[in-house]
Amino acid sequence: MLCVYWHTAMTKKRRRKPVTESRRLRLIRFYHSESVRCARTRAYLAASVFLAAALEGMLMETVACFPSKTRRTATWRIVSRRRKNLLYWNLGELIELANETGWLPANFRGSTNTSWRAVNAAGTIGDFVHIVRETRNLIHPGKYLREHPSLVVKAAHYRDCYEIVERTARTPILYASEVPMSFNAAIRAQAPGQR
Repeated sequence: MLCVYWHTAMTKKRRRKPVTESRRLRLIRFYHSESVRCARTRAYLAASVFLAAALEGMLMETVACFPSKTRRTATWRIVSRRRKNLLYWNLGELIELANETGWLPANFRGSTNTSWRAVNAAGTIGDFVHIVRETRNLIHPGKYLREHPSLVVKAAHYRDCYEIVERTARTPILYASEVPMSFNAAIRAQAPGQR
């Protein structure tokens, strides 16, 4: 009986409120504060997942603020054939769009045979955001067991993800979309290791 109730409650058609800028920014701040709360309790994988969600929200907000620039890209044309609504894009697609528009420039875009040393030595912020995405993808048990069976996400992993997201929030184009004002204010107020 409980399963039937849950299914009808979840599949029932509801009128959706339009997603406004303030709702998106509130959600980004929420993800950031949840990330900091998880890090304080040493739940670093959960903290990294929330950071990736904040990154995804920042990229969505930026795309929403600059529709004319994003619609000229090949990534937009390819992905919008399948999913026109920006709310259904995934983090990988948003990163690819940000790479293509130059918001998050990447030196190693699309190259899969590049060593981590090369990326670390000559990479740009667009290369490093994939670290946040990969860490977030550890939430999937199959991926975790297949690709990183002995990895335990520790404070150092979280700090790396935090720094990458913070630097992403400081990129000039994201300033224009007003995302960093809220994100950076929250960063200054709740930076990990300060409390």
